[in-house]
Amino acid sequence: MPDSQLAPLTMTFEAMSLALVNYHQLLKTSTLPLWLPLSEFEHQSALSMQDKACALTTDIWHSGDGDGRMTQNCHGLIGANVELIAAATKLNFCKDAFRQALADLKDKDPKNINLSLRARSQKLARILRREGLSRLHLKQCYRHIPILAQGCLKVQFSWYSSGRSIKKISIEESFQKLLKLSQSSNHVQIQMNKLSNLRPGTALAQVQTQVPIMRVNAIWASEENSTGDSQWLRKARNAPLPLLVPLQEGEPLPSFNQPLLQPPKSRLRALRSDSLIEPTPLLPSLRVHCYRQ
Repeated sequence: MPDSQLAPLTMTFEAMSLALVNYHQLLKTSTLPLWLPLSEFEHQSALSMQDKACALTTDIWHSGDGDGRMTQNCHGLIGANVELIAAATKLNFCKDAFRQALADLKDKDPKNINLSLRARSQKLARILRREGLSRLHLKQCYRHIPILAQGCLKVQFSWYSSGRSIKKISIEESFQKLLKLSQSSNHVQIQMNKLSNLRPGTALAQVQTQVPIMRVNAIWASEENSTGDSQWLRKARNAPLPLLVPLQEGEPLPSFNQPLLQPPKSRLRALRSDSLIEPTPLLPSLRVHCYRQ
């Protein structure tokens, strides 16, 4: 691929790198309060919350041969002055520009693109003292630093462990998916027989349990209503990274709870009695369920 075609990609990566370094330096030297949960190992190794925040929010590399679809997540709160918020806003803008430049080129010459980005990624890693990293983690490159538009009174964190994606699937589509599995397996034949016994047109649903996510609720007090009662404004969002909260020097973080670093192993919510989907799958191998009659 000619250098002229790679130019938008390399330019946007360089801009993102400069923005990343600037944000890292400002966060590293900030004197405003912050909170991130630390693991037992992090406590034992005397890792500070500030160092963890710096590493987490500027991490755009694979740390090993892990699944590229997985990201390093941690909730928390970071007190931010005007300068740090401006740096985070610019970094988010640069992330979007890099993502678009890569999307424009990714189908043309992926090998050449990877070689070009690897050299620049290694240079950036050395600047941020992140040794031994070479491959960019695109999902971590793209994700934004979350910023609260204005200070709030209270922040409520909560694990959301009950999410499911539900997709309708036909009997024929289910047959075709089962045919791709080993036909010598007894459990596959049993599921084929179950499908054969269904009435034509029976509605089926393929259910995927989603990975637990941390949600954060920011809460403000609004003007009192006619009865003199305070009204509360809430804004919820996912919190894969610590939330930047606007603060003035000497101002504390808003009131907040401190949930566990890892999600609970058991489901937090009971299954709804009015669910339209049978709880037991008809086809376990495909996570396919029947709709209740």
